Amino acid sequence: MSADWDHDGQRLLNSDQKFIWNSFLLEPLRNNLISERWFLEIVHGYVGQQLINLPFTKLSLTLIGRRSSQYAGTRFLKRGANLQGSVANDVETEQVLWDVSSSPNFRLGRFSSFVQRRGSVPLRWSQDPATRGVVGKPLILVDIHEPHAQTAAAHFRDLRSKYGNPIIVMNLVKRREKRRHESLLHDQFLKAVNYLNQFLPPSEHIAYMSFDVARCNKASNITTNVLTKMEEIAFKAVQAHGWFQASS
Repeated sequence: MSADWDHDGQRLLNSDQKFIWNSFLLEPLRNNLISERWFLEIVHGYVGQQLINLPFTKLSLTLIGRRSSQYAGTRFLKRGANLQGSVANDVETEQVLWDVSSSPNFRLGRFSSFVQRRGSVPLRWSQDPATRGVVGKPLILVDIHEPHAQTAAAHFRDLRSKYGNPIIVMNLVKRREKRRHESLLHDQFLKAVNYLNQFLPPSEHIAYMSFDVARCNKASNITTNVLTKMEEIAFKAVQAHGWFQASS
């Protein structure tokens, strides 16, 4: 969602069509020049809110998640990305913190916001449910090997145009396995990122971090666990990327 202004000084909200699920049904209205005030655009996602009581103030935490309609599908049948760089299971999540004591409503006050995206590994790969067998997961197949990482390049180009720099990648797939499965994607994705970084100025390099959640969970103890490690990584990412903050 982005904001603009009309000639009368009225604020206009422009929706991001990537997250609209009924665009096809609205197309006849657009073609007949029907006013968009009559449009009801549908978003697939989640909204949750929680009040946090602190000793000296009260915060409202809002979590907004919206799923992309560009390359959507069911598990195993939609993996990887299409040629335009749109990935499967793509979800944009925004965390909004509002200082309740700063204003009686959401229109004003002190806010902070942090946005992240999650999705399938942006390569041309798939899983065939027919290869699942009695136990285990379907085999991972890299359908198209791209020496110039075209699909990953298209994906990161879209992210950069929407969010700017830096781009920080957190890869959660397994790195070490007795039988190569997810580690195949890890190696191919890392290779793609390293290739693309050759052609980018240092200030625009894609930061790549890998965290094998399953391995960390098995090795966890009282002092080290998955959440502790994730907190460390999150702190570094927020410090590097920054966040939106406003007060009025």
